[in-house]
Amino acid sequence: MQILFHLRYRFLSWPVKVMIACLASGLLISACSSRPGTAPVGTVTAVTETAVSLTSQVIPTATRTAPTPTPAPQTAILVAPSGSDQVLVERLKTIMEQQASASGLALQVKDRLVTGDLQPGVRLVVGVPPDPGLASLAAGAPSTQFVAVEIDGLKPSANLSLIGGQGNPVSDEAFLAGYLAAIITPDWRVGVINPADPTTGTGIGDAFKNGARYFCGLCRPAYPPFVIYPQSSSLSNPSDQASWQAAADALLRNGVQAVYVPPEVSTPGLLDYLDKAKVEIISGQFPSGQSYGHWLASVYHDPGAGLLQLWPDLLAGKGGATLPLPLVVDHVDSNLLSAGKMRLVQQAINELAQGSITPDTVPGS
Repeated sequence: MQILFHLRYRFLSWPVKVMIACLASGLLISACSSRPGTAPVGTVTAVTETAVSLTSQVIPTATRTAPTPTPAPQTAILVAPSGSDQVLVERLKTIMEQQASASGLALQVKDRLVTGDLQPGVRLVVGVPPDPGLASLAAGAPSTQFVAVEIDGLKPSANLSLIGGQGNPVSDEAFLAGYLAAIITPDWRVGVINPADPTTGTGIGDAFKNGARYFCGLCRPAYPPFVIYPQSSSLSNPSDQASWQAAADALLRNGVQAVYVPPEVSTPGLLDYLDKAKVEIISGQFPSGQSYGHWLASVYHDPGAGLLQLWPDLLAGKGGATLPLPLVVDHVDSNLLSAGKMRLVQQAINELAQGSITPDTVPGS
């Protein structure tokens, strides 16, 4: 059969041979494409292109963001140990509440402080006597500013400032009271009721006299009674009416028209008695809730004013200051103490602070 086909194929014309070859090739391709498990060529190409396309895409991966840490609260602390002067504590607390609120700080009041309390957000620590250990606390927390108010025996450092570290200089107050009394009193008829204690009382009495004489010199009166001004009277028992009345009367008999009553002997009864006698009164902070017709001025040292002065530098991280207790004159009778006279008073305050003048009596004088 094959021989017969071969012989016949030899005698076919060329075009017929071409047709037979094409037909055979088609049958062969069709047979190959129908094999099990073999995909058509066109399909394989399409799958390959799809795979390439998938591998070329950037597939995003989920990223975990670390939580943002909560910043530590910004804080100021007032340390008032047991036994602290509550008048001083309340004054500083009032100042710190106002300034902390304006500066975006929270205020805490503690009776003691340990190193563990000094978290990163603590910007400022203010301490009052008895000393809560500010020097060691400041050494252990260099990024926090510390202020010691009226605490003796400390030395300033880069983050430790001192306000009034040598105690309350009552002599400055008495000196300025004498100066104020002499400025407004005709014929310089001024006096002081000082404690009978030989140390404190003598110091207050001498400083008052020095302050008055700083303004009036010899202070010689031009009309009777011809006594030596300034006058002084001692009071041993401020709570006893007979005692304080006797001390006041001793001055009134000598024509005194302005009296300094130091806080150490000041009582409501004594102040009322002098006010009714129409004597101009100079004392410490004005008594809360009281009314006097002859109150000339209040003279006192105010650590709160010192803290206000230092506050901007403290929040800026600048420490190491040493500041005397600021001497303050307020609750002034402006009818007697004019703006011009108050300029003289302020000049005396500045000179006391600078040490240009001293309230104490020079030995041997």
